[in-house]
Amino acid sequence: MWRSWVTRLLMDRCVYLAAISGIVGLGAGAQLSSHVIPDTAWYLHLAGRLLDGSRLYADLVEVNPPLIVWLNLAPVWLSRTLGISDVLLYRLGVIGLCLVSVWLCARVLKLVLREEETPLRRLIVLLALFVLLPASRQDFGEREHLMLALAFPYVLLAAARARRVHVPKGLSTAVGLLAGAGIALKPYFLILWLAVEAWLCFGPRVRTLAERVEGLLVAVVGVCYLAGIVLLTPDYLAVARTMAASYYHFLSDSVLVTVLLGDGVAICLFALLGFLALRGSGRHGELWTALAVAAAGFYAAAVLQQKGWRYHFYPSLATGLVLIGVMAADRRRRAGSAAERIYAAAVAAAAVLVPTFIAVASVTQMLDARNPRYDADPDLTRLLPVVREHAKGRPILVLSSNMASSFPLVTYSGAKWASRFPSAWILLAAYQDALSRPEPLVYRPPPRREGLERYLTEAMAAELQREPPELILVLRSGPDRQEFGVRRLDYLRYFRMDERFDRVFREYSLLGDIGQYQIYRRGPSDVPVLPAPAVARAGAAPAHVSVGLEWSIERGTLIQAAVFCLVFGLAYRREQGAMAA
Repeated sequence: MWRSWVTRLLMDRCVYLAAISGIVGLGAGAQLSSHVIPDTAWYLHLAGRLLDGSRLYADLVEVNPPLIVWLNLAPVWLSRTLGISDVLLYRLGVIGLCLVSVWLCARVLKLVLREEETPLRRLIVLLALFVLLPASRQDFGEREHLMLALAFPYVLLAAARARRVHVPKGLSTAVGLLAGAGIALKPYFLILWLAVEAWLCFGPRVRTLAERVEGLLVAVVGVCYLAGIVLLTPDYLAVARTMAASYYHFLSDSVLVTVLLGDGVAICLFALLGFLALRGSGRHGELWTALAVAAAGFYAAAVLQQKGWRYHFYPSLATGLVLIGVMAADRRRRAGSAAERIYAAAVAAAAVLVPTFIAVASVTQMLDARNPRYDADPDLTRLLPVVREHAKGRPILVLSSNMASSFPLVTYSGAKWASRFPSAWILLAAYQDALSRPEPLVYRPPPRREGLERYLTEAMAAELQREPPELILVLRSGPDRQEFGVRRLDYLRYFRMDERFDRVFREYSLLGDIGQYQIYRRGPSDVPVLPAPAVARAGAAPAHVSVGLEWSIERGTLIQAAVFCLVFGLAYRREQGAMAA
């Protein structure tokens, strides 16, 4: 009954266009009213520094390949030319990219689905738009988000290739070039290309080069990008050799923990299990399989990074959600086993409830966009007026292993950034193993520091001496006990072990405490200007600074689980009734 009702609605063009407008408004509204995420703020900062003449991987230290920084040059240049916020231009550009991606998806789906299957085609278009905008809330603008927008038409085009339908060369060329740019954003994304091309080669036996133009173009873009790195940013090769291993170890989880408990794995694993159980009942098996192969490829790329962070799993989550919607709408009714009925009911419940939960979350964020819970660092809102007042556009430094402590604080405060690093992540990487042990944390004295740790010490001291920042913010340390994990790090104690750093820092006085930060101002002061908190909440910390497995179940999650169980029960009863009839 519900499928026929949805079909009738989707046949109405006005309803379809209204749904598109609503989804775009929902996703754009949540973004344009909220603070930008740390990664986006950092890459915009890097692009600005490049336009000012700094050298990437020499004057500025970044572990990732340069494409994401190059892409940020356009909004920063336009911002300076037009006098408009670079954050706003970046967000509008990403929204535009998502719309172009969905338009290409619609073009591809016309090749996969017949004219009489317009409702299904429109449903998939709406799902693609939904996962690229509202569902990307906290991941909007990340490289994973950009990659999904650039590569999703390529995933759907694989279904068209599997059906052996004619694909216009212009369309396949555009899809291939965009997918190549998206996959080039991170080496891990190459797994998507390998998975899709292997499926086409060994599954539907699509082997001729003429039928794989887009796949070839992905490889061509990749080769050209590698050549560009060597010619334009040769310093990156040295950075990769010296920093890649340490960054990979930085905040890494075990493979098993990442596979099963990474943030966002549930929807992808659920979709893949549903596909295995229901694939025999799909009307368009090639479409189902293309989405499943892509979801598995995205999932593998996230697992290989071994961080377990939400944005790493966003592409697999988003593709899994589209697959769930397709399975719910495109399944033949047939007499099946009890297990198949269970999966069918669960897929139907998820197809309705997961988008509903995401839409409610987006509306909630729009209504209370500046709530600290939507910021990567919950102290951002309280820090901003203090930094604006006391830094007055001059340089600041934040001593923290988490980039969320410094960005987007620098972006919105108008201050300059006093370091070549986005954070002191190298310090955490150097002592990560020691932080997980019960023994007291012992820092190596400066003469005994080697490799990256020595590089960090030398660079911080040199930068502090060359241009002392107006403010230094220090993430407060917790007790030196095993259960406090990364909060055991005492940044001031560590850096002041170097006499050059200590000599400059003696010129600073405590301004006061804001949230989890001690704020020091250059110059003498008899008493702190800012009141210290009554209780130092040393156990709290910005997101993504923990090591190992953590459990956190909120009341909203429990409510969602209860609603899902209720809807699943109703859907299962309906499946049983349909089979009996």
